[in-house]
Amino acid sequence: MARVEQRVENLYYTIELNSDERDRVEQIVLATLRQQQAVNDERLAEITEETETNQTKLVDAYYADSIGRELFLTHQRRLNAVQCP
Repeated sequence: MARVEQRVENLYYTIELNSDERDRVEQIVLATLRQQQAVNDERLAEITEETETNQTKLVDAYYADSIGRELFLTHQRRLNAVQCP
C-alpha cells in the first residue's frame, strides 16, 4: 500500500498548470471563498442580533426581579461565551 501511495504522490509532482489554468483555478477558489465569507458574515450578524436581544431580555428580567442574581450571572456568562468564543 505504501508503494502505491508513493507512486501517486510522485505522479502529483508531474502535474503542471499553465497560466490560464492557474488563473481559472484561482478565480474559482476566490469566488468560493467570497461566497462563503458572505454566508459567514450573514450568520454572524444573525447571531450578534440574537445575542443582543437575549442580553436585553435578560437584563430586563433581572431588573424586574423575575430572575435571581445567580441565574442572571449564569445566563450572562453563556451569552458572553456565544458572543466572544
